[in-house]
Amino acid sequence: MHAKPDDYPKLMTKLMMADLIVFATPIYWYGMSGILKNFVDRWSESLATHQHFKEQVAGKQVILLVVGSDNPRMKGRPIVSEFGYICDFFGLAINCDRHC
Repeated sequence: MHAKPDDYPKLMTKLMMADLIVFATPIYWYGMSGILKNFVDRWSESLATHQHFKEQVAGKQVILLVVGSDNPRMKGRPIVSEFGYICDFFGLAINCDRHC
C-alpha cells in the first residue's frame, strides 16, 4: 500500500531553508496536537531518506508555542519536555523564555 501524497516534501523544503522554526500547538490531552505529532514523527522518514537531514536542521532556532485554557503552564510541561528531547537529538536551538 502506498502512502497518499501530501505536502510533507514541500514543508520539509521550507523547513530546511528556514533559520527559525515555530511550532505551535494547543494542548490535547496533555500532549501536542495529532497533526504536529504526525509531522514530527515523519522526521524519522527524513532521517532514512535524506542522508544529511540531521546535519541540515542542526543549529536552526526553534520557538515552541503551546496554548491551553486549564493551567497550561503546568499541563503543557510534557510538550515542552518532549520538544526539548527532540531539539537535543537534532541539534536544534530551542528558545525558551520565562514562561517555560
